[in-house]
Amino acid sequence: MNWGSKFWLDLTARDENGKEFLREDILTAHIAYKTEHHAGAAFIKGHGANADGSLAPGYETNDTDEIGNGISAYISSNGFLHQMKAFGEGTFECYGVVNGVESNHFNLRVS
Repeated sequence: MNWGSKFWLDLTARDENGKEFLREDILTAHIAYKTEHHAGAAFIKGHGANADGSLAPGYETNDTDEIGNGISAYISSNGFLHQMKAFGEGTFECYGVVNGVESNHFNLRVS
């Protein structure tokens, strides 16, 4: 990936038949904003939703010199989609977590 590029980490939840969880499914399952997105040392970690389904206070973010976080996609997707931007070169280990279950890890190379 080129320096300065934006990239997305997508943790779209799906059921055992591959059907995407929609907003109401996510709220009913109580997994809204119980997600983490990691790229190198940069991350965003949600700590759940308020009763109305909005992002609960206390979420954590960490930007680094190499990777920066966006927030609008995270909020609009109940925490399942996140945009980051690469400001530095390197190889960054990426992964996500949904309600305590960690995804596969993969490497992102920025040059």
